[in-house]
Amino acid sequence: MTEPNYRREFARSPHHIWLAILTLGLGLLSVEFLGLILGVTGYTLGWIYLPDMPFFKKWLRRRSEGAERKKALEEMVSFVRRRDAQLGRLSPVRRERYDDLVTVCRDIERATTDGTDGAGETRARKLEELMW
Repeated sequence: MTEPNYRREFARSPHHIWLAILTLGLGLLSVEFLGLILGVTGYTLGWIYLPDMPFFKKWLRRRSEGAERKKALEEMVSFVRRRDAQLGRLSPVRRERYDDLVTVCRDIERATTDGTDGAGETRARKLEELMW
């Protein structure tokens, strides 16, 4: 995964909005030239330092992980719909044979997951792929 452009992401974040309100907004509200200079200075310093701060990077990482989880969930739902549609088109005889195969695969899964080695997980995953 490539490193995101933190400055570009900062420009789109709520942190940027709050920085602008707290610095430029308060500088303008002070109605004094010194207040405006301090506001612009604070805004500039915020642009320099805030995108590189750990709390912003952590917030950005959590947001991207949430988007990835949402995409994976959507893919899973799409797969389940396609699978259910194909299972619905099976004739009763083939559906019964499929259900028997699923039962056998579940028994094998149960038998392989009783062990504690990592090979059991690989076998179970391959078995799951075989079922679909």
